[in-house]
This record gives sequence, C-alpha cells and structure tokens, in this order.
Amino acid sequence: MKPIIGISGSIDNAGRIFAHENYIKSVYKADGIPIILPHIHDEYILNNIQGMVLTGGDDIPSNMFGEKTVCLIKPEKNQRLQHDLWLIQKLKERAIPTLGICYGMQIVNVALGGTLYQDIQTQHPQAINHLQKTEAATLANALVHSVTIKPSTTLASILNNHENLIVNSTHHQAVKDVGMGLIASAVSPDGIIEAIESLNGWFLGIQWHPEKLDNESSSQIFSYLVATAGRDATSCVSTIL
Repeated sequence: MKPIIGISGSIDNAGRIFAHENYIKSVYKADGIPIILPHIHDEYILNNIQGMVLTGGDDIPSNMFGEKTVCLIKPEKNQRLQHDLWLIQKLKERAIPTLGICYGMQIVNVALGGTLYQDIQTQHPQAINHLQKTEAATLANALVHSVTIKPSTTLASILNNHENLIVNSTHHQAVKDVGMGLIASAVSPDGIIEAIESLNGWFLGIQWHPEKLDNESSSQIFSYLVATAGRDATSCVSTIL
C-alpha cells in the first residue's frame, strides 16, 4: 500500500490553496500518494496521512520569533502561517515523518523556538549570494553553491555519507538559532545553515529545493520520506480518497 503524503499549500488572493506540481511529482515518483491539505484545524485529516511535506513559501515575520523588523519582507499570508504552526505541533506530537523545504524548514524552526536571519545580506553581509533569481524557469535547476553535510546525521545517512553537495538556492531568510530538539545537519561555505533535523527522527528540513532538481540526492531525500512513512502505511486505511 502506497503511503499518503500530505502537502502543505500557500493561499493566493482569490482564496485558492495551491502547491507547485514539482512537490507532487517528486512524492509520486518516490512511490507516495500526494494530497494537498486544506487549512482546517481538524486532527481527523492527520489520521489519514502517513507523511508530510511542508513546502516553500514567502517570508516569516520577525514577530513570530521575538525580534523587531530590520528590513522589508514579503510575509506569507497569516492564514497559512497559523495553520502551519498548528500542523507542526500535531505532526510532532504524532511523530509523522515530515520533510520541510525552504520556508517549510524555517517555519518548523520558528515553531520550535528557533530564530531566523530576516535577510541574509542585511544581517550577514559576508555571506555568499543565496537569492538565486528565478524569473526564468530554467534557473530553478541551476546549481549555485556547495553545502557540507555533517557526519553521523540522518541527512548524511540518506545521502550515503556524501560530504558535499552542489545545490540550488532561492532564499534570503535562513535559520539562525536552531529550535529545541533540532540540530543543524548541513551548512554552506559561509556558515549559513542549509539543513536541520530533529533528534528523534520525525523531521528533516532542507533549505534548497530538491523538488526542482533531477538528480540522485533529490530522489534520495523524497524516497527516504516516502519509505519512512510507508512503514506504517500497511496498517492504515485511508478515507481521504
């Protein structure tokens, strides 16, 4: 039985909840069944998923991690922010295997008491350029900087203990102080945290966008999520479909 993988969505000005098809394709390619979740605070929904992808999005306001604003940002809509905070609490309580990508990694860090760089160039001016432009669709696939994977981490084991990757990069916010129960598992050459994971194994956060890359490491990340979720899938009966 294929595990059902929830996918978080953003909301547009017309009230439509959406997620980029790359997330859907990546989960399905890894042999999972992707389902975009509504912004409803009902735990019954979580009874019917075995794994979760917290997708990318816009910025996280500084008041969510107890800081004054130091630069202009494009905040994610409050409806999504509040739903994601609720969702993260429930995913953690249930130990549902969860993959957070870009904003998805950052919002988990904030939900667990961590902080962010509101803008890397403003607060860490010595950093390399992490904000790869995405006006052209082909740029999303470009590999622009390296990351170093820390040994003896879940991410290292997923990637067969490879020490370095070259990744894409489309963010200007980043994890600064790691939240409770989390550790950093990858960093870029300037010290910016590029991956985090929970000590008890329920969460893996990736700052780059593996769903936009057609390479082995990206497939390994999604395959890990689906395989981990699939351990319990055979004992669950889905009523979503």
